[in-house]
Amino acid sequence: MCAPSTRIGELAKYWKRSGNDVTVITAMPNHPDGIIHPKYRWEYFKEEIVDGVRVLRVILFVTANKGFIKRVLSFISFMVTSLVAGLYVNKPDVVIVTSPQLFTGLTGYFISRLRKIPFVFEVRDIWPQSAVDLKVIRSHFIIKILEKFEKFLYSKAALIITTTPLQKVNIQKKCVVQKRIECIPNGVDPEKFELKSDKKIIWKDESKKGFTAVYIGTIGLSHNLEILVQAAKRMANKNVYFYIIGDGAQRDKIAASISEKGLKNIFMHDKIPLLDVPYALRDADVGLAHERDLPMAREMYPAKMFDVMAAGKPILIGIYGGAKELVEKNRTGIVFKSDSVDDLVKNLELLMNDPKLCEELGKNGKRLVLDKYNKKKQAEEYIRFVSEIL
Repeated sequence: MCAPSTRIGELAKYWKRSGNDVTVITAMPNHPDGIIHPKYRWEYFKEEIVDGVRVLRVILFVTANKGFIKRVLSFISFMVTSLVAGLYVNKPDVVIVTSPQLFTGLTGYFISRLRKIPFVFEVRDIWPQSAVDLKVIRSHFIIKILEKFEKFLYSKAALIITTTPLQKVNIQKKCVVQKRIECIPNGVDPEKFELKSDKKIIWKDESKKGFTAVYIGTIGLSHNLEILVQAAKRMANKNVYFYIIGDGAQRDKIAASISEKGLKNIFMHDKIPLLDVPYALRDADVGLAHERDLPMAREMYPAKMFDVMAAGKPILIGIYGGAKELVEKNRTGIVFKSDSVDDLVKNLELLMNDPKLCEELGKNGKRLVLDKYNKKKQAEEYIRFVSEIL
């Protein structure tokens, strides 16, 4: 499960518990390798109940998280099949669409027009800006078309939800007519961190050797996890071990780099179920996150940093912008310079040599997320915003 499905799944669970009828329309599970999970293979439409929420899964053209043309075809195919599913359900009071890619927004717009209901557009990454930043899209002609498409969807939404204050400012500048824009940041489901067993994810087959730094999440273009490989090489003679848990477009490249360098203090682990994330973090001494210094990264709050905080661990994160300010203001971890191996190693050594600091930062983070970035509270606020446009 990736960050978008995690976010909407946890919010939907609490919406349902508070007495709302919720239907989620999504694709057959295939992230990030572009292969439909065996359980759903040969299915074209499947209805399930997940955490009490009705989930409708639809077929789409699947492809790995790489290759622009194939990904666009995948987006368009989901736009069509999700639209059909949206017309199949009993008439709802509102349709909520979560991006980043814009074609889901078009699905929401069509459903809102055909069913005569309000359209709420949740923007987690601002497209096409994020694709341009990563040089996935280079054609000025295509960029201009997508920017017009983006502004069209903003103009048709009765409510726009962003995940950070800086995203809100960005979108406000793009709206010709003043729109209602609210911010519901990423956060954590407190129930997920109520550990009920001694399950082990890292150091599974042996005793913990030393100070353990763990990255859990997508291994993509924007994350540049080669920086962790370089740090592991620098610290090969120190009692520190790195775990990279996840999958993504750059996984094979990172694995090859580790192998070529013959490193014995950094390990790759397959992606794990959402409910196993707290167990993996339990045995970590510090959680890692990194974003290349791109305009889109300066506006975002990486979801993985909230999981680290909820686990009571310090976050060591390479990022600028709003996330940097949040971590430093609340003393929940240490921010290092993006793409700087020197700064990463220096601050990791600082944490290694100061257990009391690690404990203090971890406690601050846990207190912060349970108070201000709690999915249960956020779900209540989200529904309040939606109810005010009905």
